[in-house]
Amino acid sequence: MLGFKKKEQAQPATTVAPKLQGDVYVMPDKFHPYQKAETSNKALIITLAVFVLATLSTATYFFYDMWQKNANSPAVSVPVVVNNNSNTNINTNEPGGLIVNEQALGLVGDEVTTTIDTTSSTLALVATSTGNPPNLNLNQTTPPVISRDTDNDSLTDLEENLIGANPVKPDSDSDSYLDGSEVASLYDPLKSGTAKLKDADFIQILVTDFSQDNFQIFVPKKWQATTVESSRQVLITTETGEVIRISVKENSGKSPVSNWYLASNPGADVSQLKNIDFGVYKGVSSPTGLEIYLSGSDPSKIYSFEYLLEKGSEFRYPHLFMMIAKSFQTSAGVARTPAPTVVTPPPATIPPASNATPSSGSSLSPSGLPPSGSSASTTNP
Repeated sequence: MLGFKKKEQAQPATTVAPKLQGDVYVMPDKFHPYQKAETSNKALIITLAVFVLATLSTATYFFYDMWQKNANSPAVSVPVVVNNNSNTNINTNEPGGLIVNEQALGLVGDEVTTTIDTTSSTLALVATSTGNPPNLNLNQTTPPVISRDTDNDSLTDLEENLIGANPVKPDSDSDSYLDGSEVASLYDPLKSGTAKLKDADFIQILVTDFSQDNFQIFVPKKWQATTVESSRQVLITTETGEVIRISVKENSGKSPVSNWYLASNPGADVSQLKNIDFGVYKGVSSPTGLEIYLSGSDPSKIYSFEYLLEKGSEFRYPHLFMMIAKSFQTSAGVARTPAPTVVTPPPATIPPASNATPSSGSSLSPSGLPPSGSSASTTNP
């Protein structure tokens, strides 16, 4: 109407797909990344399974083969050694606390006699025996392992327990000196000041009584000691069973100790020897530290100290071993306690009977001396 025309409704736009030229190509699934990951995991699992099966098969075959060999091997007869020797130990607590073992060190059947000098603070021990322990050190080529030293004071825990020191306190007497340093200097580590080791409660002085070449040494009271007259030896057994042997050896050529040692031990390396200087006594220590050889004023004598230790065993008492060697003195240097002097009084003059008037408070025998069991007293004016 009136020239008005109704607008035609707009038609929605339609998307016309472009015309494709030729075929469409799609990437195969096997080239997709997720497909590769799945394939790799499967391969790894299969490989591990094969490896485990192979390992189990090999182990099974190995154990089966061992079982077969053991089942087919003949039985081995092990001989049984029966020790019919009897060893009866008789320990005697002697004055001073030293334990004398009269059948020590396997010296079964040997006649042992012991004499104790009770008039002196030193102990004179006489024991005769023909036994002699073997030298276990022949197989030692390297220094043995030293036992534990918890507080690093140059005394092993076993040594400190033996002498009564504190194994976890380096300076047991709190005098600013390490326990090991005091023992090495022959001082008592349990008493401050200048207390000497010879007066320590845990030490006894042993003096030999051989026909010749006598000496003295310090010995811990808890150890057993035996002297062997025939070979001029002292055998000391520790609490843990090791043996320390001290002996006198001849050095007819009066050679220096190092030369004497090399002559006795062919093939030894002189550079491995350690020089020892104890003042009057000087010498060497073996490469293992288990032997000490000293010489003194008489160059024709060598004084041997051997710590007999089986190969592979710990060196339990190295510092007490050194202490024994350092305490060594020959009889010429031993200050023995002199025997008491007995003085016989001269006979008294018998006064005439008429004038023999005893003073008040005293009585005289016919000889003019106090009667037996009484003591004369003298009163100062």
